[in-house]
Amino acid sequence: MRTRLAAALCGVVLTAGTLLSAPAASAQATAYPTSPFDVTVGNTYTRGTITWYNRSVTVTGEQ
Repeated sequence: MRTRLAAALCGVVLTAGTLLSAPAASAQATAYPTSPFDVTVGNTYTRGTITWYNRSVTVTGEQ
């Protein structure tokens, strides 16, 4: 009985320590620069935004 109580207490202490040492979930994300684009040729168009990261880009839009 005493061994189970000690094991349960250790489990609670380890869980509490993990939760208390975890980084805050409300950390503010870095705002990456964006550029809007619009390419229109006749009746065809492509519009959206480009998000610039350190070594890559993401293009989102509609055609």
